[in-house]
Amino acid sequence: LSVVIETPITVAKLAEALKLKSSVVQKMAMEKQYGMFTLNASLDEDTAVLLASEYEVELEVREAKSAEDVHLEEFIQQRSEVEDSELVDRAPTIAVLGHVDHGKTTLVDYLRSTKIADGEAGGITQHMGAYQITAEGGKKITVLDTPGHAAFTAMRARGAKAVDVVVLVVAGDDGVKPSTEEAINHAKAAGTPIVVALNKCDKPAFNANQVIQQLMGFELIPEQYGGNTAMFEISALKGTGVDELISHLILMGEAELGLKAHPKGSASGVVLEAEIQTGRGIVAHLLVQDGSLAKGDILLAGEGYGRIKSIQDDVGKTIKSAGPATPVAVTGLDALPGVGDTFYIVDSLAKAKEIAGERAYENRAKVLAASTTPRQDLEAMLGRSGPEKTIINLIVRADVQGSLEAIRYEVSKLVHDEVEFKIVHSGVGPITESDVALGITSEATLIAFQVGVAGKIRKEAERHHLAIRRYNVIYELLNDLRDIMEGALAPELEEEVTGHVEIRRIFRSSKIGAIAGCMVLDGTAHRNSKVRLLRDGSVVYTGEIGSLKREAQDAAEVREGFECGIVLKNYSDVKEGDIIETFSVKEIKRKLEI
Repeated sequence: LSVVIETPITVAKLAEALKLKSSVVQKMAMEKQYGMFTLNASLDEDTAVLLASEYEVELEVREAKSAEDVHLEEFIQQRSEVEDSELVDRAPTIAVLGHVDHGKTTLVDYLRSTKIADGEAGGITQHMGAYQITAEGGKKITVLDTPGHAAFTAMRARGAKAVDVVVLVVAGDDGVKPSTEEAINHAKAAGTPIVVALNKCDKPAFNANQVIQQLMGFELIPEQYGGNTAMFEISALKGTGVDELISHLILMGEAELGLKAHPKGSASGVVLEAEIQTGRGIVAHLLVQDGSLAKGDILLAGEGYGRIKSIQDDVGKTIKSAGPATPVAVTGLDALPGVGDTFYIVDSLAKAKEIAGERAYENRAKVLAASTTPRQDLEAMLGRSGPEKTIINLIVRADVQGSLEAIRYEVSKLVHDEVEFKIVHSGVGPITESDVALGITSEATLIAFQVGVAGKIRKEAERHHLAIRRYNVIYELLNDLRDIMEGALAPELEEEVTGHVEIRRIFRSSKIGAIAGCMVLDGTAHRNSKVRLLRDGSVVYTGEIGSLKREAQDAAEVREGFECGIVLKNYSDVKEGDIIETFSVKEIKRKLEI
């Protein structure tokens, strides 16, 4: 007889599957010394199988489907039943990636016909935004304005997964940079096609051929050379060549990628950003990838859920619904979702709550699992640990979720054998009194990224000598953190020999001990100088000069060619012919190699 049972398995559940009373199963477990179990006690798979075998039943254990698994199966089933005639063309979603100052923000700025680029801190886009552009003929393109800063690797990586085409902006007068290569790798890892925009064609130093040769080294072969990568010479500042770029992107969406969507289905898509706004609460920036989103729908995103209270489009206009490829900002969630999280519309609050709870449980389990690494387990088992590290605690506050995740990601890469950072707390919004209290107890440095610090909070921190560092540009934050790490590294010690002194006579004193009558052979002998006593080529003492005299008078130093009297600190076994080697030790500040 074979019986199927789903995890988790309890005594009561097993008894029901075996069609026995729970007390019978409990008694059998005790008799066979499997243990004493209550009705709702969890049984591992092996114990359950063994207990079932006592009744000649073969137990087949299956993993129970989560509420999210069930929902996804239903969603996929519903989507597969949609007729092709019900589908419509979907506007392509593009991400504009590129090295800082290569013109990424200027290109997005030109496309939107606004002037936001001049107001960006440090000329770098700080947040991931999404904008919809209407081209000639009414056709649209959705642009994800992923941060072009090399530090926002986490956002860029997730952004590449949410798009149909990556537009890689490379300055024709500068060429490929490390962050350009990084963007290429992210796009390739996501399987996203790349279109290259060779920017600054209006500059005298523009050299398209040179940049193309560099790009070919990354297997981006232009169409004119027999490859499949479209490349356009543009001026993002003047708009030269941009219309041709847009036309190609629209054509790619229609012909090459065949992008379709079901406008009447339940909405699904990706979270682009999340923040807490005064008076509005949690605001989630979403990209609808399929279906339609409407006010009143039950939204599930990350660990948050709730009924949608309001929807705004990319220019801040309140709307009632949004279709495929539309970027929107919505309110109504009870928890901040993460950048890159998938969102769904579900049919009940109860289902949304159940799935959100499952996600929260899984995320907590991952955090706990990551807190003890295999290396730590091994070291604990062997009863030893590696070199003791200096841990620098941080409390990080940022304006939006995307910035926070990017900072976490970059800080996680600042690891050294001797020193590393630990983020003891982080969150979206300004620094709070609770942050200051935690900072005091954990001796942490508080980081405020693009958020304010109230006067009361600042005074409380100053009273406890607690550092609060404010930043608007992540380059400055990371540079400061590297400086802090370097300051915590033990300095390198560099030794320099400063002279040699020969002992020629020994005088004995009941009060002082051995006084060495010496001649300075080279260099200089200084009072309190560090020394080595050499005898027959071997070091017999290392210490300091305790007393230095010249003609019976105390001397600060004695130079080459002069006689002197020396008493070594805590050492009197000196002999004629010994050589005293004087040296100094300099502390050299170490540089990070990460």
